[in-house]
Amino acid sequence: MRALAIDSLVLFLNRNYVAVGARPLRRALKKLCASYSDTGTPKAMILDPATYKTWTWREWSMLKREAPEIVVLSRYADTPQHKISFSRRAIYKRDHYTCQYCGAQPGPEELTIDHVVPKSRGGVSSWSNCALCCVSCNKRKADRTPAEAGMRLRHQPKRPLFLPMLCEAPRIASWEKFLGEAYWTVELKS
Repeated sequence: MRALAIDSLVLFLNRNYVAVGARPLRRALKKLCASYSDTGTPKAMILDPATYKTWTWREWSMLKREAPEIVVLSRYADTPQHKISFSRRAIYKRDHYTCQYCGAQPGPEELTIDHVVPKSRGGVSSWSNCALCCVSCNKRKADRTPAEAGMRLRHQPKRPLFLPMLCEAPRIASWEKFLGEAYWTVELKS
């Protein structure tokens, strides 16, 4: 547990326990202390990540002195629709750390990102033109298209279907069951 610090971050979950963001404690306290006028229901409850029991702010403050780490909104809040960053990590994840030409899995340090249509020929950095490639296949393909190099892609590259939970906040152990793997989030430029 963490000491009470107004700027510490709290994970917000929607009513279905899906993470919708991390916010400062002061913002969580506003939700925890507010109620809906039509029902009198608190707008948010504190979630004990060990037991999944929920507490009102009043109950929590009487029992514990630590800052809450996770709050659950009482009414449904949409799951955030993150645009998947076109990034190295996302390409590695999409391609399962596998060369898309020979199928090798040599490890991340021996893999590169290949432009199917080379940049020198007008190819752009995009989901449909970039594929993971081992160093030897990248050297073999060089500045040619796969057809010109006598190579074939195992899968046509496309935008991945997974939606990573992107959170720039520091990771807190109690959050892990509600968040997926952290991904590199730096956008690759065209």
